[in-house]
Amino acid sequence: MTWFESLHPYVRGLIELTVLWIAGWLVWRLVHPLLKRLAKRTSTGLDDIVLSALAPFIPLWFVLAGVPIAARHALVPERYVSGFDRVAEFLVYLTLSLALASILSRFVAKRVGPISSQLPATTLTQNAIRIGVVLLGVVLGLSNIGIAVTPMLTALGVGSLAVALALQPTLTNLVAGFLISFARQVRIGDVVELEQGQMGVVDDISWRTVTLREPAGNLITVPNARMAELIVRNYSVPQLDCSANVQLAVTQANDLVRVEAVLLDAAREVLATEPKAVASAEPVVRFTGLADGAVQVLVVLRAESAFERATVQSAFLRSALARLRHAGIELPLPQRVMQLNTGRGDGTASG
Repeated sequence: MTWFESLHPYVRGLIELTVLWIAGWLVWRLVHPLLKRLAKRTSTGLDDIVLSALAPFIPLWFVLAGVPIAARHALVPERYVSGFDRVAEFLVYLTLSLALASILSRFVAKRVGPISSQLPATTLTQNAIRIGVVLLGVVLGLSNIGIAVTPMLTALGVGSLAVALALQPTLTNLVAGFLISFARQVRIGDVVELEQGQMGVVDDISWRTVTLREPAGNLITVPNARMAELIVRNYSVPQLDCSANVQLAVTQANDLVRVEAVLLDAAREVLATEPKAVASAEPVVRFTGLADGAVQVLVVLRAESAFERATVQSAFLRSALARLRHAGIELPLPQRVMQLNTGRGDGTASG
């Protein structure tokens, strides 16, 4: 009798499971570098995602494969052996669904593959994929080990009605989050402005809120149900660059043809030299009205994004004012009319 056979059966079974786990870990450590080198030679990112998602499960699958063998070597009573087999089979289904859920959610997060590129890469979508796949794996696992799933689903359906009534605001935000995600009118990375004036980049869409990141780095959280009702201006659709309008005024005594030429020269210089401006855009100068002895002028340039409008506008104002002064073009000065009341306290005017 060897030393291993002299051990207690339960200890032998535990040692076998431990050895299987170590064997799975060693196999993965030896094979994984080879698979990574092969994956780097491919142009797709699918294989990299699959490898990273499967890494935690390989040693566990070795253990689950050895559970029936270890149970028999441990001299577990026959009436319990089938139970170990069923538990091991159920855990195989569960871990396979967890691995598949991890792969699919990573596909969506990294926009890999033709299907995942059509899905919104939000936290809500990724979590919904994980939960859906895992629930499907649990149902299949229970069905294959002989547990009736239909009564459980019926009980869950009745219970979910009570839960839905109790969590109505939460479910409203959840449904609104799905509507926002799949409508794709607001996407991750879009620059949006809410009807109250808040502006930021869409950072994430979760099960409860939409998160916006302001240019200063502050976060704005809006409930999904509220976001679905707001009027939202999306500066990233249909294109990211946007107009940067500048309002000016010149006196009516100026030659407007000359004013237009000077402003166009200043605008073209800014578009060509300012990194945040769209160099290929053609500036527009329009005279929009008269007011207080002045002619109102609108100059339209284009910036790379809504966040860069102020940079382009600032550069244009510096260039335009310098050119207007150099050309001798008069700018209107603010005028105020002051009326002095020289009357006395008794209501009579002084002579």
